[in-house]
Amino acid sequence: MKKVYVQADAKFRMLPEDVDKLYVRSANGEMVPFSAFTTSHWVYGSPRLERYNGLPSMEIQGEAAPGTSFRRCYGVDGKPCVKITGGIGYDWTGMSYQERLSGNQAPALVAISFVVVFLCLAALYESWSIPVSVMLVVPLGIVGVLLAATLFNQKK
Repeated sequence: MKKVYVQADAKFRMLPEDVDKLYVRSANGEMVPFSAFTTSHWVYGSPRLERYNGLPSMEIQGEAAPGTSFRRCYGVDGKPCVKITGGIGYDWTGMSYQERLSGNQAPALVAISFVVVFLCLAALYESWSIPVSVMLVVPLGIVGVLLAATLFNQKK
């Protein structure tokens, strides 16, 4: 059995009988109607077809339990914690895919951002020593703000 996808205007392929009126060229060059070698009938199908990377798929969504990290949900090797039978594959999408793709880039990005901030402050103050003192004072200022907010019962 071979599936045939009809590429015709909608009015010529609305009913199974309409497809029987179409013609194809045979091996000897004659035009033969579809009804000479095919049968067609209605079948029920899903009202919504799920596809991922061009393959039939089913979307399964889940999230970590409260107090559980995403890394623990991924497992050590990044495979799902449930057993998957043969012939069925899986792939991460959305936020979980982006997290797996980024890996451990956060420390490198923080280091690069400190260097960029230092160079911007060095250009602003036209000095190499003043940016160091400015960058060292910022955490002290944050601690002071948090301490003041705690002492005066500021919730927001």
